[in-house]
Amino acid sequence: MSERSGADGSPPAPHAAVAAAPAPHPAPTRIVTERLVVRQPRPQDDAVQAFAVIDAERDRLHRWLPWVPNIRTAGDEQAFLDRVVGWWEAHEQFHWLVFERDTYAFVGSVGTARVAWDQGLVELGYWIAQAYEGQGLVTEAVRGVQRACFAMGFHRVEIRCSSGNTRSAAIPKRLGYQLDAQLREERIEHGARVDTLVYSLLRTDNAAEPGTDPPRGLRVSDAGRRQPRIRRIICQPEPRQRGDDRRRGP
Repeated sequence: MSERSGADGSPPAPHAAVAAAPAPHPAPTRIVTERLVVRQPRPQDDAVQAFAVIDAERDRLHRWLPWVPNIRTAGDEQAFLDRVVGWWEAHEQFHWLVFERDTYAFVGSVGTARVAWDQGLVELGYWIAQAYEGQGLVTEAVRGVQRACFAMGFHRVEIRCSSGNTRSAAIPKRLGYQLDAQLREERIEHGARVDTLVYSLLRTDNAAEPGTDPPRGLRVSDAGRRQPRIRRIICQPEPRQRGDDRRRGP
């Protein structure tokens, strides 16, 4: 049967119209949700606070985040954040630090593991300090970032995580993502082969809440202002770009 005809010999249905891919441009530098401020990092201001969490929680974080052993001092952390600034300004990657809105205490990070402007695709990951687990804060932060991504013109948002990382996998499930694939033994973690779960949310999905205006409870600002940004993430395989595996998490 020719691919040019349907099962009954009739002409195939036309493909859905494809929206133009977004042109590379800056991401919002500040996203405010009900309980959080999600913003670009400022390396000199934020490195000590972020490093304190990493250093205190090395064993827990390293289970899923392969970059943890590379961060031995606050200087290492600042050096990474300084590098991230260039990625943001080149529109290659966008990463945010997460803070409590009321106290401005450091909570964790949400960011992109992959940005494919030509395909309208972005992949997200995240990590959080143990003291803030179980409060829905990662879900809230990721929701804010994914809305910003759709407002930027992306069509598909992905989250990838290890099949053993049930906390990470719970985030896309809560946000209405679809499980597209389970890639068998796709990664190696601490000497063992494990599966990777691939979740996606499309701009056209009911759960996506797309639109160019920030949804209620979300303020997006400073889209073009130069600032430092952040990295890491709790839900991705090893990095596909640049050599720094801190772009991804478990």
